[in-house]
Amino acid sequence: MNHKKQEVKDLFNALIDTSKERIRNPFVGTFLLSWLFFNWKAFVTLFFSSLELEQRISIIESSYYSLKYTLWIPLILATFYVGILPYIMAFIDYISKWGWRWRKESMTDQKIFDIQEKQRIAQEENILETIKANYRDKADLNIKIEQITQQLNESHEISNELQETVENLMKERESLIERLETSKSKLSNSEIDRLEGEYEKFKNSEMFEYFSSIGSSVSRYNSIPNNLDHLVLEKFIQTGIIKESRDDDHERITYHFTKEGEYFWRKYVLSAPLNKHSNEQEDSDDLPF
Repeated sequence: MNHKKQEVKDLFNALIDTSKERIRNPFVGTFLLSWLFFNWKAFVTLFFSSLELEQRISIIESSYYSLKYTLWIPLILATFYVGILPYIMAFIDYISKWGWRWRKESMTDQKIFDIQEKQRIAQEENILETIKANYRDKADLNIKIEQITQQLNESHEISNELQETVENLMKERESLIERLETSKSKLSNSEIDRLEGEYEKFKNSEMFEYFSSIGSSVSRYNSIPNNLDHLVLEKFIQTGIIKESRDDDHERITYHFTKEGEYFWRKYVLSAPLNKHSNEQEDSDDLPF
């Protein structure tokens, strides 16, 4: 008896193991699930109803037995799941991949467009900076031109002043020549020799280097230069070259040449060289380049 029970148990276990292998098959598993979905009422009535077995079978045959639900629909669903659904899923994957690819390409195109726009903006900004730099260069050039023009105008004015000064000196020189000839005619030979000797001594003295500025100021304005040292002025007065005159009424002091001083100044002016420069040379020396 125990031996038979063991054989039945082994047979039952073998059936269960075989059923497990079959259920793992996609087609069989799908068919069983579909069959249970459409025939669960018959399954419940058969195994869980309190009626007699004959009554349960009779109810199942009369109410729930249908070849449509017990065979064809589960078979169609299993066939669809195993044979058609993978192709549908593959098609969906293909559509999905195509959609992702299109989306990535669209995003890539957008990035490329953004980069191109930034390049265009950078090019336009570069052109703008070039225009600004050219404008600054032109502005600087205009300023330099204005400065050069102003310097040229000032050079012309200085040149005209120098030309006028040279002409005045030449006139003064001619006047001094006439006065010297006149004074020589009034002086004796012994006085001329004495004055010539004193002039040669004066040329070798330390006062001679101040004679140009002092003599020009006394001859033209009867005054002395503002920056002249007081001791130098006293030496010229004490040596009898310049004399001082006071006008108490007008509270004014003027300076004049003495007889020797006038002779010395004439000799100095007549012997001094005059360098007359052309206006064009002065203008070219004043140019900043």
